[in-house]
Amino acid sequence: MPRVSIVWVILLAAIAALAGYWAWREHALAAAAALRVQTAEQRLDAADRRVVEFGHRAAAAESARATAEAKLTTAGSSPAGASAADSRKQVHLRDLVRDHPELEAARMIILRRDALRNLGDRLARLNLPPDKLAQLENLLVERTLAASDAATAAHDAGLVEGTAEYYKATANAQKDVETEIDALIGKDQERQLIGGASYKYQVDTLEASLAESGAALTPDQQYTLSNLMDGVNRAGAPRGVAAQDYFQADPSSGLSGKDKALLDKAADQFSPEQVEALRNAIISNNRDEQAAQAIFKVLPSGSGFVDD
Repeated sequence: MPRVSIVWVILLAAIAALAGYWAWREHALAAAAALRVQTAEQRLDAADRRVVEFGHRAAAAESARATAEAKLTTAGSSPAGASAADSRKQVHLRDLVRDHPELEAARMIILRRDALRNLGDRLARLNLPPDKLAQLENLLVERTLAASDAATAAHDAGLVEGTAEYYKATANAQKDVETEIDALIGKDQERQLIGGASYKYQVDTLEASLAESGAALTPDQQYTLSNLMDGVNRAGAPRGVAAQDYFQADPSSGLSGKDKALLDKAADQFSPEQVEALRNAIISNNRDEQAAQAIFKVLPSGSGFVDD
């Protein structure tokens, strides 16, 4: 066979093979695409079924919730005229323990934790012997228990939290226990232990600002600051100064009379840099509080807002 004929045969065979490959490739791609479409459709069907199922579950849950609330309302779990939000049954810990005495130990653990939570190292600073320390801790738990029971009784009596009557009712309940604490460690120590500890959150907030400015307080200085804050609050407005001017920040300076008294006392305890950082932190916190109050003044009663 002539050489040219052989070349043409090879060339035609190669072309035929290439055409076959492309035909096979197109068929394979089409089959793969069809499979993907089928799989996607199956997934969509499954998703649709899940949506329907979730819808049924949500409807069932809403129906159960409505039924439960209706039962609670029918059972008289709230006084007549109470709002829907107030109609939900509240279970007090002491009532739960009354029905389940075996939970008394757990209740005391919770009360003990709440009573001692904010005291931190303040108890250790008293350097009490172990038996006296245990006695003090038990008294602090009793103090928390008395306040809890008094608050529940005040609420049941219709007193509104935050009012003078409510505060008086709860404060009077703690007097006997506080008298025992005073006898155990002394009035000054009791004020520093309980009064100073109530400012722990504020001190932690201020300390974060001071640390950012490079004027961080030591643990001992934080302890001192909390006691100073309690002291100026207990002292109240000096003679000739209105209570509003003492406790509320002046819009122009950003400081209240109480803040100025605190800074004066802090100047004897902290460095000038720390006092200046403390001043700036207090002003910043007061400005934030004033901005928040301006927003809440225009909100309907009982409503809130989200930052969007």
